[in-house]
Amino acid sequence: TFPLRLTTPRPWAPMTDEEWALLEPFVTYRRGRPPLDPRRTWDGIFWVACSVQPWATMPPEFGRPDTAHSTLIY
Repeated sequence: TFPLRLTTPRPWAPMTDEEWALLEPFVTYRRGRPPLDPRRTWDGIFWVACSVQPWATMPPEFGRPDTAHSTLIY
């Protein structure tokens, strides 16, 4: 069987206030309602990027996986 991703898991930590301050000006939403808590959503996106897990396994404290996934789709 093949791994879900061909990448190695990386350590993950929530964004610091400084990291969020750098990222936030670039966060835009081109369709639909924006997330209620964009920082939480982006922490979830980075959690998925650092793990080898599918979107559906994203921890609930980051919101809904489909919201995080659709945030990346233009």
